[in-house]
Amino acid sequence: MADIFYMMTIQKKQRAICVNRLMYAVSHHINPNKLGRVWVVSLNGRIELKTRYDFLELARSKIKPQMTSKEVVQCNLNALDWLQKVKLYYDTEDITDIALELSKYKKRICAYIVKRKFTNRPQMLEEVWSYIYEETLCTIAERKGNVLEPFSYMSRVAASYFSKIRRMKRTVFQFDEARDIY
Repeated sequence: MADIFYMMTIQKKQRAICVNRLMYAVSHHINPNKLGRVWVVSLNGRIELKTRYDFLELARSKIKPQMTSKEVVQCNLNALDWLQKVKLYYDTEDITDIALELSKYKKRICAYIVKRKFTNRPQMLEEVWSYIYEETLCTIAERKGNVLEPFSYMSRVAASYFSKIRRMKRTVFQFDEARDIY
């Protein structure tokens, strides 16, 4: 419901206003323009005002909940283990440990792709996974960049892959549209 905007004309000025802001202003008999730089958020069915700082804290808590100290230690140990494998590769040129470690991320990356609604077709997921896997291995093998945390790097590769596909489709569509004869 927060994505719906209404166009309002106030004193000959047209303005887009979201539903939550409009509902808050109406229920408190306030001009929506007088609310200022606050965020109007719907929490548990109640509409509340939030400052920028409070809104960002709320957004962070919804995106990534606070970790316990045990989880932080485990996360750092996993990162250290990964970096030791990368260092071992740079010393020995044997990429098998890295390849095995990256292959463990297949389910998480595919779940990320489906969650972000890039695609949910199994054939496309396999194609994208092989591209992401190969791209990540090549980045490490050719020393083109740093892969400090495999999941975040691979999820960025997935997002850029679908962005490129969308851009190519849009370009092809625009090209075909330009050739139409009326």
